[in-house]
Amino acid sequence: MKRMLIIIGVMCVIAGAVSVIGGFAAGGWNIAALDPVPSTRMVYDSKTAGGEETFEQLNAVGVTARGRVRVKRGAAFAVEYSECEYFRYDVSYEQGQFRLDYVELKPYGIQIDLFGAGSKKFAVEVTLPQTAKVDVSVETENGSVGVECGAFGTLAVKTANASVRLADVAAETVTAETQNAALRLENVTAATTLIATTSNGSLTCDSCQADDLRLATKNGTVKIYGGRFGEGKASTTNSSVRAYDLEVERSLRLDSNNGSIRVEDATTESLEAITSNASVKFYNVKTATLVGKSTNGAIRAEDVTGDDITLTTTNGSVKGTICAPRSAYTVISSTDGSNNLTNGGSGDKKLTVTTTNSSIKFEFVG
Repeated sequence: MKRMLIIIGVMCVIAGAVSVIGGFAAGGWNIAALDPVPSTRMVYDSKTAGGEETFEQLNAVGVTARGRVRVKRGAAFAVEYSECEYFRYDVSYEQGQFRLDYVELKPYGIQIDLFGAGSKKFAVEVTLPQTAKVDVSVETENGSVGVECGAFGTLAVKTANASVRLADVAAETVTAETQNAALRLENVTAATTLIATTSNGSLTCDSCQADDLRLATKNGTVKIYGGRFGEGKASTTNSSVRAYDLEVERSLRLDSNNGSIRVEDATTESLEAITSNASVKFYNVKTATLVGKSTNGAIRAEDVTGDDITLTTTNGSVKGTICAPRSAYTVISSTDGSNNLTNGGSGDKKLTVTTTNSSIKFEFVG
């Protein structure tokens, strides 16, 4: 009896799936046909704006939306969006400034979203002319944001519970913010500041440039690859920070709680890496001032160069290789464990290494 009920249940599921697929096929495989609340796709361009508008004076684009937003480059300015019985958009263009603002007509509530058909109505797509250097601001709710290609005046994006990706863009200032999702920057150049924040998601900064870099997340990793910055700060909690192939003119500070920090192939005037309950590791780092601090975590500094090096931890070993002769340093070191460093010296450079209940071991090469 039990087996028969299972067979009947499986047959019902198959029959339902066949009905959905059949209906989908009959509709020409159109996802919109599955939408329980049909919407109308709208386009704002030179034709719908009156036929003669060329948008040559376009200098700013502002979008507030509910769903995902994409900003890309194309032959001419155009904005695509959808409207339905639950919401519409206010559209305006005055003195070179375009705005698209979401207006809720009545509560949308929870709708069935088969194969993404329902969420498709919320998508907004902005196409900018290839050479247009405009200020762009995007704010959306529970929708991902993607901006790619081209030079902007300023660029600011904000969302929640969805990812953000900026790729191949340049601007005077760039700010990106989300929550509970990943944030990714690829080949982003900011003449002044580049700020990116998220929570409960990873933050990746790949091949970016800025005079002032600020990255922050919680419960997610921070990864910085191939960056060129005037100065930079990156922080996270309960996760790691990774930095590779960096050139930082002034200072770089990396912070984590309960997460490891690793810096490899970096050149800067000042570098600080501070964490707790995890390790700090430097590989091939060249700097005037180097600070590595941890509690209950090991510190490792391999092939480092610095005039003032301070490495401190508790209950973790400290090991490394200094790219200079021992005679160049005045050494201060202490531990309850084994230690191959001898205190003192008359060098102009300074090396301070302290830990408790663990070993200290350093080599000098040069």
